[in-house]
Amino acid sequence: MYRWTLVVLSTLVLAVNSPAYSQIDSTANDSAPDLPTLGEGSSEPSDTLAITIFYSNDLNGQLFSHGDTEELSGGMASRIHLIQAAMSAGPIVVLDGGDALGPSTLSTWDKGKSMVSLMNLAGYAAMTPGNHEFDFGLDHLSRRKSEAGFPFLAANLSGKGGAETPFEKYVVLDRAGIKIGVVGLVSPKVGGQTNPKLVANLTFGNPAEVARRMVSELTDLGVHYIIALVHMGEEETLSLAREVDGIDLVVAGGFRGLDRAPQVRALSRLVNGVEVVTSPSYGAYLGKVLVRFAGNVSTGYHEIDTSSRLIPITREIPEHLKAASLILELESAYAGASGEALGRIEGESLDDQARLVANLIRSHTKMEVGIVSRGSFREVSADSQMYVRDVDRFVRYDDSLVKLTLTGKQLRKIVSRSKDAGPGEAGLLFAGVDADAMWVNQRPVRDGELYQVATVEYLAVGGGGYAEFTSGENKINTGISLRSLLSAWLKAGSLSAGDFVALDRQRVWRSGWSLEGAFRRNYINNTTALYRSQKERVSFLSGETSIAWNSATRYFLSYEAGPNVVLFENTTDFGQLGESFGDLETSTDRLDGDVTYRRRAKELKVDPFVSTGISTAFSANGGSRPFLWRSSVGFQKRLYRRVVVRFAGRGQRNYTAKETDYGAEISLDYRRRLPQGGRFRSNTKSFFGFTDRKVISVENYNTFSFPLVGKLSLTVRQNNFLYRVDKIQNVPVKGSAVRMDLTVGFAYGLDWKWL
Repeated sequence: MYRWTLVVLSTLVLAVNSPAYSQIDSTANDSAPDLPTLGEGSSEPSDTLAITIFYSNDLNGQLFSHGDTEELSGGMASRIHLIQAAMSAGPIVVLDGGDALGPSTLSTWDKGKSMVSLMNLAGYAAMTPGNHEFDFGLDHLSRRKSEAGFPFLAANLSGKGGAETPFEKYVVLDRAGIKIGVVGLVSPKVGGQTNPKLVANLTFGNPAEVARRMVSELTDLGVHYIIALVHMGEEETLSLAREVDGIDLVVAGGFRGLDRAPQVRALSRLVNGVEVVTSPSYGAYLGKVLVRFAGNVSTGYHEIDTSSRLIPITREIPEHLKAASLILELESAYAGASGEALGRIEGESLDDQARLVANLIRSHTKMEVGIVSRGSFREVSADSQMYVRDVDRFVRYDDSLVKLTLTGKQLRKIVSRSKDAGPGEAGLLFAGVDADAMWVNQRPVRDGELYQVATVEYLAVGGGGYAEFTSGENKINTGISLRSLLSAWLKAGSLSAGDFVALDRQRVWRSGWSLEGAFRRNYINNTTALYRSQKERVSFLSGETSIAWNSATRYFLSYEAGPNVVLFENTTDFGQLGESFGDLETSTDRLDGDVTYRRRAKELKVDPFVSTGISTAFSANGGSRPFLWRSSVGFQKRLYRRVVVRFAGRGQRNYTAKETDYGAEISLDYRRRLPQGGRFRSNTKSFFGFTDRKVISVENYNTFSFPLVGKLSLTVRQNNFLYRVDKIQNVPVKGSAVRMDLTVGFAYGLDWKWL
């Protein structure tokens, strides 16, 4: 009856204060140490019993005292003193909500072994794993479990294919005749917060569904009080507490961004009467829940009251001698192993320093891009000499370097996902990538281009939710650890941004070649034939109105160094027509070549360029061969990612007609990806002459490409050409020459890229 009254009162409180939950106990910031006593001075009847539940969560392997204030220090030795002093005052239960074994430098060094020893000293009854319990893999976690005098609880974790795990579902504790059931539950998101490779053999079940089954089993065992020991986010925790009936208390770890007591609710009571507690990270407080029960062994017990507080662990609290000695011994051993002097790491912020590491890994592996996770680092002083132990502290999670290739499209998605993650630990830091402009080493990212990337294994296998890395190709795990690489570099001096300036001007060669075989329908108008007869020969006006077979090769070679680009392009077309193979005659042939130098100039928002090229044909037709030389100076600009427009002044010499023309060149290039991997490109080149001949030429090339098998694709090309002059050999002419063609066939292409 009392419990139902409490639920009704809680509902009324929530209606005033919060739609979800409210803070019941306001003593979270009391500074005096608090040691529980049986009954704590209450006037409860003699069959009332009080049990104190001490809890910790998100200790992050913090063994020794710390803190940035004089009051708070934390530390396991003082924590253990408080807990052991309370043992004589009445029955207690000590629990941990995960992330106890790491990733602090000292605890990571011995892979959580000392932390487990200290938790044994404290008398922990159970813990549930957080993401940092998996930092060293399941084999190491199993070793820690064998050393622990308490179970690791995770009811919703199971081994794939029936494989064994170091976890138990629940434990039943007897305290003065009161049976307390403790069930462990882990968020499925934990699998993405650690290296997915380390949890690949685990299955994460739905916490709420598993919790209902566990509550039923514990109830059948006759427990009086059920505690859910969970590691999950705040919203997940509250949702679990609302959805699952029968849970009395939730002890939670895994809330993000809780560093100080004012950010933490000492006790939250939900509408259904479930109480939820957590504590700040890094162990500056000891959580305490006092639960009073009424009843006796024969009639059974029931909860009548719950209160909670956070006990500050200050410097005034004595240290447990054996615990302090164990920590000092570990610290001394670590100091001896990590005392080698190194250089400095420059950088005014954590992001600056971590980005230097991203540059270091791409430099060492000779990759274009370096990517690291912001959460893998802790800021260090840029003004002080570093030691090996400082590298261990700076690199929070050591990991091995991995090389792989990503497409531009995959890289875009990774950058976008990082931006969505915000400035927190889930965000990434890039070297070689301008994440705002989406450039790699001062070159715009192309969706289809392959980029050589260096990162760490955690990201390479999809950690942090960055699944795009798993689609990368040519993965190579170098076996080089991040800490060892950084230490080796710092032995020779400091790490600064100036060490990597040249990387942003990294030289890149790209090349591509394709061979096409197709049938072509070619059309020319009468004016085109008239122009030819008067020796106004232009290569793109070649051929006759006919159906012919056609072959073509297309080749390009580019050299890119930072903002500087040199590009050579060559196109050849050759087609023949005849009634049999013995009387084939050339119906169309053409040879084009261009060399262009372009400078990407962000400050101008346009790219200036100069180019020169020729257009001719393989065969002479009517006694002469068309030959046109051209040179251009101008600029180009990219519009809306898919469109590039070019404006230039151009001079050209038609050696067949013996005429020179000057004018303006305008070009437009549009590219778009089609469903199922298809591509479409439309390129239009136009020239408007200012000399007395007033030459006008327009070349329009449209290409559809559809992948078939491997490098083989189906291509459909439709081209349109227009050419007009006022005079040929000083003789006025009228009309415009027009040519159109349609080609359908197959293409085989290869692409290369090397640094």
